Amino acid sequence: MKKIFYLLTAVLAIAAFSACDDGEGDMVSFGNKDLKVVEANLLFGPEGGTNTITVESSSPVTATSVSSWAGVSVNGSTVSVTVPAWSSNESRYAKITLRAGDESTDVTVQQSGILVKDFNPSDISAAGKSCSYDFPFVSNAEMTAVSNVDWITPSVVKGVGTNVDTLRIALAANGTIDPRGGIVTYKAGAYTGDINVSQAGAMVRNDNWTITYEGVAKVEDKSRDDVLVTVGGEDTGMYSLTVVPASLYRDSGLSVDDFVVTTIAPMVVNDEMATETRHYYFPKFENGDYIAYAVGFNDQKLTSGWYQYLEFTIDREKTPYEKWLGTWSVPRGDGNNDQWIISELVEDVSVKIQGICGATPEWLGNDGGVTADFSPETGKLTVMNDQVIHSFEDASVGVLKVTLKGTVDYNGGVYSVGGSYPIGVIELKSDSSAEMTGLTVNIGVELPLRGMRYYAVASSGQYGLNGITEQTFPAKLTKAGAAAASSVRAAAPRVPFRPEAGTEEPSLNVR
Repeated sequence: MKKIFYLLTAVLAIAAFSACDDGEGDMVSFGNKDLKVVEANLLFGPEGGTNTITVESSSPVTATSVSSWAGVSVNGSTVSVTVPAWSSNESRYAKITLRAGDESTDVTVQQSGILVKDFNPSDISAAGKSCSYDFPFVSNAEMTAVSNVDWITPSVVKGVGTNVDTLRIALAANGTIDPRGGIVTYKAGAYTGDINVSQAGAMVRNDNWTITYEGVAKVEDKSRDDVLVTVGGEDTGMYSLTVVPASLYRDSGLSVDDFVVTTIAPMVVNDEMATETRHYYFPKFENGDYIAYAVGFNDQKLTSGWYQYLEFTIDREKTPYEKWLGTWSVPRGDGNNDQWIISELVEDVSVKIQGICGATPEWLGNDGGVTADFSPETGKLTVMNDQVIHSFEDASVGVLKVTLKGTVDYNGGVYSVGGSYPIGVIELKSDSSAEMTGLTVNIGVELPLRGMRYYAVASSGQYGLNGITEQTFPAKLTKAGAAAASSVRAAAPRVPFRPEAGTEEPSLNVR
């Protein structure tokens, strides 16, 4: 075993001093009888400096550099290499040629560029109180930072016992009601950037704005929670209103002033703003505690220093229609769970269901989804057959329409059944559980529907869809927790459907 170890050590030593003339490999090139490089320390950081090469030779040694930035001098058997500071982010290389008598050899000088990593600076939106923000980083060069205003003080705090330093940006308290802004510019060699800083003025609760919760109102035939902002006689500028769960504030640990500036203002700065008394209508809130915030802004969309808020509680019995709204977990026969998102479509008439058979909003986009009819008399939902929820064009088969269809067992196989008919009915069993039951379909004989599945329908036939699994009946639904009624999901990117090659599906039609 020792022999193997010594052999490997010898091989590695030879490899470390093998010839290299491309300037980017080993630091020493070798191979002469009389001129030998004993030691070479030629790795430089961006700060530059002087390092040495130790040689052995029976003849006088000379040294030349092919790059003007790498200076050399010889003192007996010691060759000194001096390089200046380097501000680029790129490393650079220079070749030093050593000569003694008829022999020569090359060594390579490497100076690393400036590296800054693990640094994630971001713009700052601060309350009017004195505060500071820390942005840690790792760098092989000195970082500096300056501000264009005197109330912002940037500094670099060196890490103690670690290579992690910190860019600290300290803000003095704003003694006025007016907001203000500034810029911090940081720099480490060629690595540079700006941090935009905005600071609110001294926050003042504006009693010229009065917020009241007005209860439920009918707006465009839909029930909405009405929050009214009444503007008094004094001109206090523009404001924007939002309502959030009270827990968002309570869990933040911030004062009201800080919370309004750092959390609420960034949420509503791009919303529609008003200067007059206005009603704000929100989709009906879930039961719980809420806070409505009115936040003032100036023409530059900086907080004006004015704010008002109202805490209120929603405690009401849900209607049969409202009990459906939310996210439901639905197991499939293959052991996976679908998430069915049931949202309002037309109050007391219909809902939209996203996620049936795994067709999620992330795949279809938020426009996709199945319509289910709501019955005020029974409180049940009915899903209809042949619903086209998406279409796309495929080069091989033309336009395909993604359609939900019921499935049956017939003559030993599974068939989809086309036509207009109800696939199944979903019935609430409690406030948090429901069940979808399949109905029957007539294809000349009356057959029970075994489930439902999406198909891509084209003139050339039907195709199964990748990633789509049949949902079999009965389907058990368990409410996974309703989303806040006022939340809005951003449109998800659309992922094109692709038919499975050679999987034209057997199909039947109702009679």
